[in-house]
Amino acid sequence: MSQMHFDTEEGLLYAHHEVVHPAVSSVLYLSDAEGLRFSLSLRNNKRDAQGRCDFEKLQGIEGIYITNEQINADVESAKERPRLRTKITFDKGGKWQLLKPPPTDDKGRDFSCRADEDSECSLHLHGVTDSWGPFYSNKNAIGVVMATGNVGHHLSDKEDEVHTFMSRDGGLQSLLMQLRLKLLSQV
Repeated sequence: MSQMHFDTEEGLLYAHHEVVHPAVSSVLYLSDAEGLRFSLSLRNNKRDAQGRCDFEKLQGIEGIYITNEQINADVESAKERPRLRTKITFDKGGKWQLLKPPPTDDKGRDFSCRADEDSECSLHLHGVTDSWGPFYSNKNAIGVVMATGNVGHHLSDKEDEVHTFMSRDGGLQSLLMQLRLKLLSQV
């Protein structure tokens, strides 16, 4: 099964090709300007059983996309729970990189890992494929993106590790919101 994502605003075609074995994920291909030739952009893009992919365009700014990549999609890890890491591109999928985490949590404490000491430590965000909700952006709030997630080596769904994050500069820097997600859901 394949899912096509058309982005006519940027004149590109993104194709998600589903890979079922050993885990359900997809391979992301990026077209040339004419939509005739495709090149590999990202392997192991997170995809759920309903065909939804964690792949979102940041609204209002050209070229910025956020995705979740499954880092244990190999045969040896087939029986394990999927481990995801969030990546961002600023050039329409040409190069993907990890998200820079904020230096401290909402109480000023260090996270369990620090990006300046550990290259695998980054910010990870929940997408449409899980129950925490997707990344949010709006074309009328240029550069603003909000999402739930955590700082670590991969995405966590443990309630005490999940926070609400916001970026005001299109994902270059992130801020931890002062209110915990648990408190927001009680309002």
